[in-house]
Parts: sequence; structure tokens; C-alpha cells
Amino acid sequence: MPLTGDDFTQCSWTTPTKDGPDSGRWVACDESGYGGEQLLNNGRYLVYASVAIDDVEATPIVQELRQAARAQSPELKFKSFQSSAGRRDLLRRLWQPGGALDGRCVAYVVDKEYAAVAKIVDLLLEEQAWAEGTDLYHQDEARRLARLLAVQGRRALKPEGFRRLLDAFIAFASRRALGNEAATTAAFYAELETAWAGSTRRNITDIPYRLRGTRPHGDVLHVDAGPLPILEMLVPSIAEVARRWSRRLNGPVSILTDDQKPLTDERLGYLAGALRVTQGATPSSRVKGIALPHLLRGSSEEHPSIQLADLLAGATAAVAERHAGTSSPAADDLLDVTCRSSRTNHCSPTTAPQPSPSPAPPPTEPQQAAGMHVRGRGGQCAGTPVSRGAVTGARCGKEGSSAHPAARRGATGPARPGRSPRPPGGALRAGQESARGMASAGFGAALTCRPTPGGAIALDQK
Repeated sequence: MPLTGDDFTQCSWTTPTKDGPDSGRWVACDESGYGGEQLLNNGRYLVYASVAIDDVEATPIVQELRQAARAQSPELKFKSFQSSAGRRDLLRRLWQPGGALDGRCVAYVVDKEYAAVAKIVDLLLEEQAWAEGTDLYHQDEARRLARLLAVQGRRALKPEGFRRLLDAFIAFASRRALGNEAATTAAFYAELETAWAGSTRRNITDIPYRLRGTRPHGDVLHVDAGPLPILEMLVPSIAEVARRWSRRLNGPVSILTDDQKPLTDERLGYLAGALRVTQGATPSSRVKGIALPHLLRGSSEEHPSIQLADLLAGATAAVAERHAGTSSPAADDLLDVTCRSSRTNHCSPTTAPQPSPSPAPPPTEPQQAAGMHVRGRGGQCAGTPVSRGAVTGARCGKEGSSAHPAARRGATGPARPGRSPRPPGGALRAGQESARGMASAGFGAALTCRPTPGGAIALDQK
């Protein structure tokens, strides 16, 4: 059922979606692994899956699946398919070449631990660097630092020390800190002192050392934070999926996303207004606005198209966990066909442990063979292109929402001359990667995955 309450009165969509001149192409979306700002909870990955299909076309597909699977529940969920080989075969047929959803799927995968590390760099080190007159995004320095800490931090600080640092940062930067900012800020900077003193690798020791000098920025982190939580990753995922479909279809798209309480009318309107306008102050960072007639919530019970997105989200999550070393029959069965049917933008600092080889086809380019490695192109760290505090008065994600530049650049002062305001919550910039047609995410790296022995997934069919 649709969400109720004052925050959910305008953007809930209850009637069947149908492609047309007023809406363009409908894209239905669902997630797996979402834990809000608590980035170390609910699994390693957040998957935001999308299927370019409206309810009119999705209805007979869902009905056929229900009959073939003899499903008794009111809606299709991946969890009811994952443990049955026969039902998994139905999904294979759905996504195989010539299947009903072949080439209609895009999945966006967030390594949430890496997201937390990259937020540390962007919210604090980037602010300090700018105050000192340098640009941490120049020559990809921000991403280099985020990747370095994510990959080597556990070894340098020992697993328990690295986890304490991330826990302290999340407690400090999330909205749970509101009303207790002084204590959570003090606890985080105390943990930085411990990390600096205890690091066993020189290249890592330098990062907490530099972070110790960011306390003035940490003290005002939550000031004028805007409508989006600082560590929110679902909203950046929606933004990047919408942009990717707009580029892929070269026309207007409407997004129908499964309802979640964080997706209030205000936040959806804020996001939609920002997506419709060009972001970025320089050619290399500029991201063009897209034609987005609608950005709305919907219930999977009422929208069969969202049920198809749920199936893709679950399958992609299983394959992502396989890449990280946790295999399952569902991941093994669906790896190759998921790769074949969808494009998965998978963001992670480096490769995960490699499971046994799979029958997936080989990558087509040398730089893709690394699976989750960063594709070797320059650019700033990535993030949602919604400027923190940059949109007001937007209504419900419908065409015609207004957007007004805010006077402040997030929590730390006025906007920098010649540069766009900081993305929400200091999310690392998406502009350069998006402008080049690459995957981008609100946490520090844009990577492309392809079918590999490690289980990484991506194949964008033209």
C-alpha cells in the first residue's frame, strides 16, 4: 500500500503506468540492501535495479511468471525464486537473449563500505584543501585518497581499528547525531587520533594526520545540511539510473521507484528539479539536465513493473555477493544471464576475492577484465549531482518544479566562484564521470563491470 502521512501526499502513483508522449518511457526501480545512512548495516552492497517497462506491458509477464512458478503470494519477490532451481530457470528465460527483459535492465551497485570512506574524504579533506587554496579533485587526488584508505586501511589500522573509525564517522555524519553533535564529533576526532597513532603503513598514516586538522569543518557539518541526509545513498542511485536511461534512450524518461520512507515528497521534488537542470561549472564537470516528466513512488503490490525490478535487484545482489566471495546457487545460476541482460554499474575501490571461474563470456576490452577495478580514466570522485541546499520549492518530481541556487555551499560557507555547490551530504562529484558517459556514484569512484571470472556484471546492449 502507498505510504501515508503529510510527507507522502503528492508523489505516490497508484494507477498503472503507460508509455506515452506525456511521460516518455517509464522505468520501474527497486532496491536491495538499503540500510539508510547506516552504511555498514544490511550487507556490503546496495543494489538499485531498473527495468525499462510500463505496467501495461509488465502485467502479462508477471502473470505468466506467477503461473509458471505457481506463486501464491500477492506479488513476486526474488526471495521466493532464489532457493528453487526451477524458479531460477524462469528468471534465466526472462533475461536470456530474446527473453522478455533482455536488454531492458540497468542495475547500480554501491559498495557501502567504500561509500563511507569516500565520504570522509569529500566532507572533510576536500573542505580543508579548498580552505588552504588547493583543489583536491585536481588530477584525481580525492579519489586516490579514498581508494587508498579503502583498500589499505584495514591492514594499516587492523580490522577492528578500521571498523571503529568507520563506525565513529557514520555516527558523527548521520542524522542520528543531531542533538548530540558535540559528543559524536569529539568521538570521531578521538578515533582519528587513535588511527594516526596506531597506523602501521606510512601512506595511510598521512590520511588521519591530515584529517586531524579538519575539526573546524567537522564542527559545522550539520549546519544548513539541506533536505537530504549526508550519508544517503539511495538518492544518488536514483539520480544516476535516471541519467543513464536518459542517455541510453535519448529521450524523456519517467522514473517509478518502489516506495521507501526516506523518499518524501520534498526529497523527490528536490532531486527531480536538480536532474532537470545542467550541473557543473566547468566543461569537464558539466552534467546536462535530462527530460524527466515524472519521478514518483509506487507500491510493488500495485505496480507489476516494480515486481520485475525486485527480481533483478535480488539477482544482482546475489551476484555482487558472489564477487565478494560469498557464493550461492542463485548467484551461480544467474551470473551469466544477469550479465547478458543488464548493465550493472558497480562501484568499489578494487577487486574483491575471486571465486571459482564462471561460464560468463570474456570481457571485450583489456581494462574491463579487472571486473571491479576502476576504469582507467581521469576525473573527480563521483557523487549525485544534486547540490546540497540548491533546490527549493520543487514539488513531487513532476515537470515544472522550480530550482533556485542556494546562497551557501553546504555547511562551510558561500559557493566557490566558478564552481558548482557541493552535492548533498558532500557526496563526491558525479559530473565529470557522468559527462563522459561513465558510471558514477555518490561515494568516490566510477567503475564499469563486465562478465568476468570474479562475477562482476555489466553489459550495456545497444
